[in-house]
Amino acid sequence: MNSNSQKNQRLIVLVVVFVIICFVSILSVDIPAFRNIKSNLLGANVFQSLSEEGDLDLGKNPEPVLFDENGEIILDEFNFNENEESELEPEPENKMGIIQNIKSIFRGGNEKPAEVPANLRPEFGQANLPNSCGIYDREKLYILLGETFDLSKNNLGRSSNIWSTIDGENWIEVAKSTAMGEKWEIMPLVVNNTAYVFGGKYTPSGTHDNSVYNSTDMVNWTYLSELPPTLREYDRSMVYFKNKFWFISSQKSVGIWSSVDGITWNQEIKTNPWDGNAYGNLGGSDVVSNAKSGYISNSLGAYVLNGRIWYVVTNNKDEYGSQKKIYSSIDGVNWRDEGEFKIDGKNDQVLDIAWNTNPIPVIFRGEAWVISSNRKTGAPMVIKTTNGKDWKLVSNNTTKLLSPRYYSTMVAFNNKLWTLGGFDNGRILSYDVWSSINGVSWDKMKQYGVKYPGPAERQLAGGVVLTYKYSKKGGDLNVTAYNPIKVSFSSDVLVDENIGTWVLKYDDPGNVVFDGNIVITGIKLVGTELANGNSSLRYMINYKVYDEKNNVLGSTKSFKGPFYDVDKNPIPQTIKLSKPITLSPGQSMRISVNADFGLSPSFKNITTFLVPDFDFANEDSKACIVYSVHKESGQNKIPGKTLIKP
Repeated sequence: MNSNSQKNQRLIVLVVVFVIICFVSILSVDIPAFRNIKSNLLGANVFQSLSEEGDLDLGKNPEPVLFDENGEIILDEFNFNENEESELEPEPENKMGIIQNIKSIFRGGNEKPAEVPANLRPEFGQANLPNSCGIYDREKLYILLGETFDLSKNNLGRSSNIWSTIDGENWIEVAKSTAMGEKWEIMPLVVNNTAYVFGGKYTPSGTHDNSVYNSTDMVNWTYLSELPPTLREYDRSMVYFKNKFWFISSQKSVGIWSSVDGITWNQEIKTNPWDGNAYGNLGGSDVVSNAKSGYISNSLGAYVLNGRIWYVVTNNKDEYGSQKKIYSSIDGVNWRDEGEFKIDGKNDQVLDIAWNTNPIPVIFRGEAWVISSNRKTGAPMVIKTTNGKDWKLVSNNTTKLLSPRYYSTMVAFNNKLWTLGGFDNGRILSYDVWSSINGVSWDKMKQYGVKYPGPAERQLAGGVVLTYKYSKKGGDLNVTAYNPIKVSFSSDVLVDENIGTWVLKYDDPGNVVFDGNIVITGIKLVGTELANGNSSLRYMINYKVYDEKNNVLGSTKSFKGPFYDVDKNPIPQTIKLSKPITLSPGQSMRISVNADFGLSPSFKNITTFLVPDFDFANEDSKACIVYSVHKESGQNKIPGKTLIKP
């Protein structure tokens, strides 16, 4: 054999070896472009057998793989990027088998949402601290009861309804009637955000009323007790001082009574140091008449300021010379004569304020205020005191109210002074609402949502202000599994298959009023850890999020991971929503997540979980608290549907 022949033989051997090496390499390397070659060379059945037995290594970082019924890898339909490098850490080998069938089984269903007990609010997931939810105390004004006057019939009527407002312009009738019935000339108080109504008068003939009621919502009222009896229904005052209610009357023989709960009353002193009980001998007392009868008022009322109770009263002419006097006490029992009641150092011969029947001076910015009229001229009079004793005239010749008024309702609300309704100087009801930040300049407020008898269409009514928790941001989000079930499948490929349905509800927490929308821009999922250490999410593709009308809210081709941290805790995978989920207070939405995937014999029970750690549009649209009763083994995940491969 010559040298050329030997060279040719060696060359042939090298070529054969090279071809064998290339062939083996093709079989052992998981390059997407070679997968069809492997399938064609070995045959579908051989490839299936090798794959399931683990004798064929499909690579350490396989992409999700689906095969058609001929054993061909489906690439175009699922848009795999053959040049995309995997970002995953090496994982155990892929045990997914060849798929025999492709069919779509299920999306949605007729299951009903699981009930969530009203008193059960386990909180987890994305739960903000309350102070990060923009929660603050907000005031709501209530106008209740009182007398009305029907101009068309020239007739006095009585009101039992209650109105509320958060801004003084927009009104809501919260109750047409209550357990208190029709009454007026009440003594309202607020203690620990609970409204109390003491006494008053009621139909049919102005009968004296001593009942005591309280309420936390101004709709449901609880009867507590009866006040100690008095002869005069006018000039009675109620204040809350040093953790007690104090019942004060201008009548000398009534004394002063106290109660810690509004139920049991104790007489602290039997005889008052003043006497405004001046029937038939009124002397210098003020007389103001309405269309029904004359109201005789001998008191400006009681108020609490600077650690003392203060009481202003016109005494009996025979015994006291009809002086308007101020008294004060540090304990409600021992009273001190503070001298004559004056305004800017002048007595009522110069500045004669018209005292309302059972008025309550309003505490506003640490001062006591009274809003009324000059009895002689009809001009508006607004007075105040800082120390409780020395009263000053606040209003001036620029102060404009629509008309002089008596028996109006005075309150401090939303950092302003307010006066509502009452009679004007011509004994006609003043159907108006006024507010002021300083007592000098007043703004007439518009009234929306009002029908007769409205909040200002009355006299001798009560006004109380309650506070409630409020936020302009998103509120509480309740997440529940939509009747999670277990379903068995005989097919190996599932397309657009439902893997979980959940209900998202903007819940009413009861103790906070949320006014903002919750806007969700992304949801997060975790899967089931398989025997090979992979997450079931790795083997799913073409994820879609649907609403209850089967509109697509968002989608993603596949998840890149990582699916677990170093401690093997699942890492949530996010689906961004191209159509954000917007929930207004009280609104709910059912969402479903579907995907394409295959089930190999190594897959047993596969459950996809929703993680309540949502992406939100911004801080204002973020849920204050996310909670659910559906927890998986105490973990922060909510189960979807469980798929079982027999």
